[in-house]
Amino acid sequence: MMKNILIIGAGGQIPEVLIPLLQEQADLKLTLFGRHATSLPYPNVKKDFW
Repeated sequence: MMKNILIIGAGGQIPEVLIPLLQEQADLKLTLFGRHATSLPYPNVKKDFW
């Protein structure tokens, strides 16, 4: 079963380490949310901004 994960403030220091670890998990769908989320270098994730 696919799990959805929303990371708020995806441009911060903790997500910098956390996102690559979560991307290794095949059963997770990541959504990154932040002011500059669209410019983040992570492939295969949904990116939203405010």
